[in-house]
Amino acid sequence: MTLIIETKNEASAKLLAEMLRHFDFVKTINHKPAKKLKPLSVDDWIKPGRPATDEEIDQLIEEMEAETEFVSAKTFFKDLKRKYKK
Repeated sequence: MTLIIETKNEASAKLLAEMLRHFDFVKTINHKPAKKLKPLSVDDWIKPGRPATDEEIDQLIEEMEAETEFVSAKTFFKDLKRKYKK
């Protein structure tokens, strides 16, 4: 099993890693800086790949709530099925 923990700064990460090394059940500890993710573009929402950040999910929710045109789930899936059946 793998556990990923993010900390606010490098010093906190080192302190936590050192503490965890003392537990017998901890096999390995990998200490890596977090990767910076660029915000998703409009086209990226439909592409598989990296997960969206919390900010991006909030943005998507706001955009969806702002839409004035609503489609029922039944109509949406009928249209989707028709589109990909071609």
